[in-house]
Amino acid sequence: MRCLVTVSDWPAHWLPGVPLLRALRDAGHDVIVACAASQESALRATGLPVAGVLGDLDMMFLARLAVVTAAARGDGGDRELLDPLDGCPLPPSTGPEDLRDVVRRGRLHIVRETARGAQAVLDLAARTDPDLVLHDRLSLDGILVGRYRSVPHVAWLWGPVGTAETDPRLTPLPVDHTGVFARHGLPPLHPDLVEHVLDPCPADLAPPTRAHRTAVRYEPCWTAGPGAEPEPLPADGEGRWVCVVWSDSVRRSHGTRAHPVARVVEAAGRVPGARVLLLGDPGDVLPGPLPPWVHAAGRRPLADVLPHCAAVVHHGGAGVTMTSVVAGVPQLAVTSGAEEDADGRRLAATGAGRHVRTRPDLPGGVDVPDLVDALTRLLHDPAHTRAARRLRRQALDRPAPADVVPRLEEIATGSRVPA
Repeated sequence: MRCLVTVSDWPAHWLPGVPLLRALRDAGHDVIVACAASQESALRATGLPVAGVLGDLDMMFLARLAVVTAAARGDGGDRELLDPLDGCPLPPSTGPEDLRDVVRRGRLHIVRETARGAQAVLDLAARTDPDLVLHDRLSLDGILVGRYRSVPHVAWLWGPVGTAETDPRLTPLPVDHTGVFARHGLPPLHPDLVEHVLDPCPADLAPPTRAHRTAVRYEPCWTAGPGAEPEPLPADGEGRWVCVVWSDSVRRSHGTRAHPVARVVEAAGRVPGARVLLLGDPGDVLPGPLPPWVHAAGRRPLADVLPHCAAVVHHGGAGVTMTSVVAGVPQLAVTSGAEEDADGRRLAATGAGRHVRTRPDLPGGVDVPDLVDALTRLLHDPAHTRAARRLRRQALDRPAPADVVPRLEEIATGSRVPA
């Protein structure tokens, strides 16, 4: 079976698919991954064949453009505004007309890169003649290829947001900015065009979709190359470790004023018995020396750290949410984006975590007392631990990626429409 894979321009979207793509290759199937040039090096590090032909639509560019677009409409709050293309702060003198010009430039970039990537992936499909197309939820190119060539296509989900969302703030599918579907005689891009999804979520976190759902186990994937062996984690003594991990995407899309890590660390210092394991480079998120209750754990896989922790605090991204679900650790999601909000709300609804929404009018986006309350409840209410362990059992009961390969073979051979 020949499998063409397309991915959107952000590692957190394609990493959850890597174990399945490896399983397909190990089963003897041909796999090639089409990506943007910015993702080519990281994808090659996974050992998969890669074609860096897609348009450059970095998710941080899209997030920054959304913030500037809201500001141009007059509803951006007090957020720091960054240039969508280069990420630099816009001058304080930037007025409404300047903002509208920034938005126009951003939209032109979207049109140009979407059109370029669409043509490139159709050319690649003509050369490779795939039997099956796989794509992440936000990859327009996979849906386009599957529909245009009448080849079955399957989207993989990476967290609790699905393809049939009713919240207008969520984007269950990409947007066809250039009308490429109409130009190729296809129906408008719509969630119902996605007929098959791979769902890694435990039952209590099941994302909404009208597609045929195939369960698959979520397997955390780490792409960092070899380096120095990290120092052993210190014993927690009389305290309880709280892992604090934050995606750099928050700073890169919303600016440094919106970064809540310093407030999270301050709050943890007020919770009796809590000690912080801080992943990443402290200099990126904390000014000055580390407080005595914080240990800098450096860059290492989150899945390796969580078994030592009583709780984890993060920005609500699907990758860290799902990795923490598999580890069975209670979570506090402190969120600022629509999809992260949905992840945090749905996680809290299971009882396995708590959710705090950031506010642009607050320093760091959050009140420290709210964080202290959430962390205290997370660490000292055993109901959160029981719910987190229930989610873990549900997650581990799902089929391993290798066990899903026969289902993909069935979709490819049983659903293909002759050209």
